[in-house]
Amino acid sequence: MQFSNQGRWLALAKALSLVLAALAWPVPVRAVDTDIFTGNQVPPNVLVIFDNSGSMGNSPYSPWPLIVYAGASDPPTVYTRCANKGVISGGNVAANCTCSRTQTSWVIDQSACVASFVDQLPTFGDDIDDRESRRKKGNRRNWETNPPKYCKLAPFDTCTSLAQCPGTGNDCMPQNQLGIAKSAIISTVNNPDNDAIRWGLMVFDPQNLNYGSANYGSASWVTSWHVNDAVFVRPVMDLDPQSKTQFISSIGGLNAGGGTPTVHRLIDAWNISTAR
Repeated sequence: MQFSNQGRWLALAKALSLVLAALAWPVPVRAVDTDIFTGNQVPPNVLVIFDNSGSMGNSPYSPWPLIVYAGASDPPTVYTRCANKGVISGGNVAANCTCSRTQTSWVIDQSACVASFVDQLPTFGDDIDDRESRRKKGNRRNWETNPPKYCKLAPFDTCTSLAQCPGTGNDCMPQNQLGIAKSAIISTVNNPDNDAIRWGLMVFDPQNLNYGSANYGSASWVTSWHVNDAVFVRPVMDLDPQSKTQFISSIGGLNAGGGTPTVHRLIDAWNISTAR
């Protein structure tokens, strides 16, 4: 079939219109990582989503020999509360290295189980035998007997007595994960290199709920936990000296309690960042 001249011009016009439409179609703008270091610089907006769940009240432990904790026990030596068997200290054990019988005191473990001490849980180790929790290295015993302490108020310095923690309401307390996280964030905010950053604060668990009476089987209670505007502690904003003090005070006043609703808080953060 042959096109007439009019048909050829019509076909050509249609083809050109498709090309022009394709050229006019918005092309996605792609950026590379280095773009944030070039061009017009703007103050970064940083929303800190703070994990203040109950587990943050636990004291962090670093296994021997990463950190050696001072105390009455020899750090690398294995101790046990398995009962003695004859002249073998801590030797009353089953074939799977659990205690067949126990005793009140911790003694140096002289059983065959010492040579096969298993410490794979958690993955970084905790100096507790995975087969028997009453078998531990001396480093763990020292840490449990005399845990490291830190000042309750910022900047959360390590301490051994109240005299090293000046200020009203301050105290020298056993170190926990929440205190370490507070110290890390406050040090970052106080760093002069970060003065241009606009800071905001969210928490996993709002402080207006009583987690001691939490009922996770109640739909209404869980809803009051998941959908709670109190998770937004401070909006993202410039920090002058007064607002910086308030921001740091908000972090210092956080307590550990509740669960770990990571997905819900990420959604909350997304919604607030996109003004939804």
